[in-house]
Amino acid sequence: MQDQQHTPEMNSLEAIPEFYPSMISVSDEKIIYQNQCSSGFSPSEPTQGRIGISLIHDVRDTLKTIMPRIIPEGFQPQVFNHVYFSMNNHNRIAASYTPIPWILLYDDNHELEKYWY
Repeated sequence: MQDQQHTPEMNSLEAIPEFYPSMISVSDEKIIYQNQCSSGFSPSEPTQGRIGISLIHDVRDTLKTIMPRIIPEGFQPQVFNHVYFSMNNHNRIAASYTPIPWILLYDDNHELEKYWY
């Protein structure tokens, strides 16, 4: 199954191939999503972070990935690589690993700005 693109008026555009986010957050210019290339026991891009960042007008162009895997590929428990995140209209991101009680804040350039452990 492919995700579909729509205009703000909900008119259909072309399908987005190979884009299967289970969680997303958007601002007026960017979209962040769980990076499927870095998931599971055998990720296709294990060096990429668990969150992908793309421009809203072209989600196929990954600007950056953040939140690196903290459990290497092939090892248990993979649940620690799962992330929760949110982005505000200033493109600042708050993210955390599940179920670790850390909160990481990223600035509008997607650089780690502050963290709490």
